[in-house]
Amino acid sequence: MTPSMDPFRRFEWGVPAKSYCSYAFILHMLKCLDEQNGRMAVVVPQGVLYRVGSEQVIRQRIIEANFLDAVIALPPRLYGENTPSLCLMVFKKNRSNTDILFIDASSEMFYEKGKKQNLLRSNDVISIFKNRDTEDGVSIKASAQDIAGHDYALRVSKYIDTDDEDTEMDISAISKELSAIEANLVVAHSRVVEYLDELGLRDEK
Repeated sequence: MTPSMDPFRRFEWGVPAKSYCSYAFILHMLKCLDEQNGRMAVVVPQGVLYRVGSEQVIRQRIIEANFLDAVIALPPRLYGENTPSLCLMVFKKNRSNTDILFIDASSEMFYEKGKKQNLLRSNDVISIFKNRDTEDGVSIKASAQDIAGHDYALRVSKYIDTDDEDTEMDISAISKELSAIEANLVVAHSRVVEYLDELGLRDEK
């Protein structure tokens, strides 16, 4: 896949990796937004915020275009027991401001614990988002220059100091990435075996 293969020019800022589809959807939706009033919010795994390679380039282009309005870290187990660590990314076209609002809504002050899934107190988050409030340990506004200084990583904990460590969330994200890598290795090994068979070079022993 190359950008020139897409007649709708959705991937001019980069072609997402095959193992992850989040930015394919994000770039598609951004292309569909009205240029004057378009806005959208999308829930994605937190790995979208910091993975390198083509995704890092895409994040940089989105920020340089001033389309990213806010990043909100969401509570654990929001969609059930096996839910990975999630975040909410808010995008707007034709923004009047240039800073990006980061909100850490993953702490217990923003959700109620449930047996199988937690419940977000959305009104509290909406109030911070609408007013673009900044509060120690909860929310902060960062400039494009600040984000460039972090190599365009958007993990909320890079910008907001919290007492909670993200170790468990990191392990979940890393585990998913390792699973994807292992799956790709299995496919690659299978293809190599097929090529060796065709060439009559595989040792049957």
